[in-house]
Amino acid sequence: MVGQRKWKTLSAIALAVAFLVSGTGPVLANTALAASHGDTPPLPASDPFVAPACEGSSPSDSDLAVTGQQLENYNRGGIAVLYGSSGKRSDRAAQAPGCGTRYVASEGGPVSEWMYCTDMAKDTCLNVRPDGSLETKDGSEKVTPLEWLDGNDKLTPAQTRVIAYILQNDLTITRPPAADVTRASNLNVHERYARQMLVWCVSDGDLFGAGGENNRWCNANMSAERQAEILTSIPETPLLELSLSGGYPELPVGVTARLRVSTNLFNQPIELTTIGEDVAVCDGDATLQDGRLTVRGSDPNVAEVVELCVTGNTPGVTTVELGITPQSSKYLSWAQSNHFTNSETCQVFAAFERSRPAKVGALTRLNFVEDAGTFSLRKELSGIPSSAFPKGTTFPVHATWEGGAKTIELPADGTPVPSGVTLPEGTVVTLTEGDLPETPEGYTFTSNALSAETITILADDNPDIAWSVTNTYKRELNGFNLRKTLSGVSAKDFPAGTHFTITASWTVDGKETSREFSLPADGSIVTGPTNLPVGTSVTLKEIKIPKLEGYTFTGVTFTPDTFKIATGQPLQITAENTYHNTPLASEGTFSLRKELSGIPSSAFPKGTTFPVHATWEGGAKTIELPADGTPVPSGVTLPEGTVVTLTEGDLPEAPEGYTFTSNALSAETITILADDNPDIAWSVTNTYKRELNGFNLRKTLSGVSAKDFPAGTHFTITASWTVDGKETSREFSLPADGSIVTGPTNLPVGTSVTLKEIKIPKLEGYTFTGVTFTPDTFKIATGQPLQITAENTYRNTPLVTTGNEGFLALATLGGVLTVGGFTLALLARKRSEV
Repeated sequence: MVGQRKWKTLSAIALAVAFLVSGTGPVLANTALAASHGDTPPLPASDPFVAPACEGSSPSDSDLAVTGQQLENYNRGGIAVLYGSSGKRSDRAAQAPGCGTRYVASEGGPVSEWMYCTDMAKDTCLNVRPDGSLETKDGSEKVTPLEWLDGNDKLTPAQTRVIAYILQNDLTITRPPAADVTRASNLNVHERYARQMLVWCVSDGDLFGAGGENNRWCNANMSAERQAEILTSIPETPLLELSLSGGYPELPVGVTARLRVSTNLFNQPIELTTIGEDVAVCDGDATLQDGRLTVRGSDPNVAEVVELCVTGNTPGVTTVELGITPQSSKYLSWAQSNHFTNSETCQVFAAFERSRPAKVGALTRLNFVEDAGTFSLRKELSGIPSSAFPKGTTFPVHATWEGGAKTIELPADGTPVPSGVTLPEGTVVTLTEGDLPETPEGYTFTSNALSAETITILADDNPDIAWSVTNTYKRELNGFNLRKTLSGVSAKDFPAGTHFTITASWTVDGKETSREFSLPADGSIVTGPTNLPVGTSVTLKEIKIPKLEGYTFTGVTFTPDTFKIATGQPLQITAENTYHNTPLASEGTFSLRKELSGIPSSAFPKGTTFPVHATWEGGAKTIELPADGTPVPSGVTLPEGTVVTLTEGDLPEAPEGYTFTSNALSAETITILADDNPDIAWSVTNTYKRELNGFNLRKTLSGVSAKDFPAGTHFTITASWTVDGKETSREFSLPADGSIVTGPTNLPVGTSVTLKEIKIPKLEGYTFTGVTFTPDTFKIATGQPLQITAENTYRNTPLVTTGNEGFLALATLGGVLTVGGFTLALLARKRSEV
């Protein structure tokens, strides 16, 4: 019997760690480790020796024997390959993942782990000959032992991190193409296949044909969105901090201490161990259950903060300790056969190190003592909201006692602040308020009131005396007055009792107010509000302006129209209206407007205009009318009685899907000042007709014929389109015999249609590989309805061997190895089918 002591077997997802703690504060995993290149045994292993089996496999001792070339590599600190995923060397076409063993100094012997491939298109190179040498899968080429690498250059840092996550966690999945399992792990050959497929989804997803079975499986189980979600739990530098608010670890019995946890390790359990009092989450987005703290977050580059509360019910020391083995790619190692030859046939394997320190943690101790107490302080405000102060404003309070003193800053929002000091029973503390922050605009500080000038520690057996100081402010109020002045006319020109209406608008404490003021034409002062807080912004607007025959109003000028309420006398605001004399009209003008029928103006390109030619005796002008119907002044003034002839010019190109049918002028001619109208309005209406068409569908087949399917077989296609903002989706049932199915005939020309096949009949002995539309997205066009084909391709499916007789119809793999902390690289021949 081949034999020696059998050593430890580690799964590819278990991570042995050393826990680092150093008092209160953060402890980080060592993030500067280079890729591991293995430990060298202190004494060479005997030839042969029996290595431990990899998790989830039960090979014979002969399959575990390390001899020859593999033994030499092991004794140099390298990896000895044992067998492929089936767990037997007799499988002469070993598939990834592979099992390998290496010496781990911290374990004092060999450690065996599964290696997963990251180069699907290359040969596995996992076949072990009786003499201990390696060869390619088909035995045609002898290859060198695994050589350590510094990484797999083809993978991005993000891909590397996701692969590390896949190797560290058993994942729930949908059934993969060639195995009836719903979990990816190392438990058996089928679940190893599922884990290997997940790795390929990340490293070689582009080799899975678009729309094929493997591609769809990857999209369902390891899509780009899923990978992005995984990355949120894998920070580049894990952070876990634990600190005590106030910073004083000695506290009186009965006081609740608040511990601040800062971390970027999200959505994964952090072990919480306490010796002494119980701990609870008192603030932040986190849960604590069965000694596991889970902090929720989405960006590992930004730490989240939660607070834990510990109440000291009895005297003594309470220890709070946090620890976690973070999801990380820092402990992947890499290796490959034939790396230093001209051959590029072998896969690169990755292994996850588990014998390196990778745990992060933090610890703090709280000492709850008797016959001692503390106090907390809080700012209260009267007559003013805390939001009136700049963000972060604090009020200083000076605390003094025999032998000590401290200044505590109290936030304006009233948050209680622990003093952070523990004093013997009976200590008298004197409290005074320091210099106040600047008073906000519109307020005056009037007084402060302390809840007590002194406090006595542990008075009334209170271990944490609450003290407050209330600052009272008075709001400064003022207002404004209004009066009307006139320019170009006088109040006597207007009828007696004429008034002008002004609106004033302002906002106080979030409430908007608008009031009207009626200003007499004679300039009398109108008193406005007198109770507006100083600093309030007021906006004025004139809304009712009396007409004056023979004069034209040209505008109003406020002094000013927007202002802030100030201290002192109320503001005196004037609103001056200007008029100018209007001579009797002997001239006039006209304006023009475009109207559309049967088409929205938005169907035309932005800025589209329609030209109109205006001609009169002795003159002419072309005016461009915008499609949106905006009236356009002609810009000409003509003598009374002038006849203007109007005609429409060349039209802009009709939008796709529409046909111009006619135009209608409101009048062919206009006469200046007709009916004493100084500005005649004219319009022209253009009418368009919407062009409609449709499409037809038929099914074609490749690799099979309609006769291969049961009679009456149909394939279901969905067609989706949007018309006038309304989305529509319809199903069409296409017979296998290729008969034409008539689609809609009333879709506007230019409508974009997207096709998708949703129900695909199965055919025993054949595998559906994809559907090809001609095309799958198209626009409705003029002429005959579009004829669309949907061709389904099938290929003959050979029987698949599984279990120990073969590896689930896998063709070529590229693997990832988890070998006690190292990553291996092997190569593989390209799969015949993806």
